[in-house]
Amino acid sequence: MMDVFPLTAVIPKGTRVMSKMSLKYIPFFGQFLQAGGAVFVDRGNSAVAVQSLQAAGEEIKKHHTSIWVFPEGTCTSRPYHDMRPFKKGAFHVAVQAGLPVVPVGAFNAGTLKVRGVKGSSCVHGLTTADVGELSVCVREQMLHVLREISDPSAPPPPHDEADKAKR
Repeated sequence: MMDVFPLTAVIPKGTRVMSKMSLKYIPFFGQFLQAGGAVFVDRGNSAVAVQSLQAAGEEIKKHHTSIWVFPEGTCTSRPYHDMRPFKKGAFHVAVQAGLPVVPVGAFNAGTLKVRGVKGSSCVHGLTTADVGELSVCVREQMLHVLREISDPSAPPPPHDEADKAKR
């Protein structure tokens, strides 16, 4: 949650942040997000969430703006560099609005490191049925960057059975 504050130095002007609705009610932090024009999504109510995501897509197209999203939802506390599966809301917005997903890795372990992820994920021709695959693809790209720019002394991630079968 606190990673938003140092990121204000690198977020381009006119860019908004997508946030879960519950953060709106945290003193000072919620006001900070509201003042910055955050797009709040009520994850507890799927009908309201869909409406707010559709409104976000229309807003992006209308004002030619961008939304920074932290799709991981909750940080991991694993000893190795990892990310949880991404929430799919931002990917629904991109597909519905017909706009590309441009992954940017911003990782903070005492020093903020920001790096663009090579390429963008074009959503032309994708439908809501493709959102799951799109989110997995972008997560894998970002996980690669996370491991490139993070502390090299961290332990490697454990390998699952699929990885062992490839060797």
